[in-house]
Amino acid sequence: MEKIVSIFLDNGVIDKFVVAPINTSQHWVLLAINIKMEIIYYLDPLHNDINMRQDLKKLFDM
Repeated sequence: MEKIVSIFLDNGVIDKFVVAPINTSQHWVLLAINIKMEIIYYLDPLHNDINMRQDLKKLFDM
């Protein structure tokens, strides 16, 4: 996660996103939410497919 935050800081976009760490009860993932563009980025350091998490996918597809 530190690398992801570092990328945001290096590119000057940290003030354009709401960053929310979430514990999925298995491990931590990071959501980067661009409210203006209505985009949610799901950042998983284990590279799990979000399509396998129907609970989160349904929430994002609202």
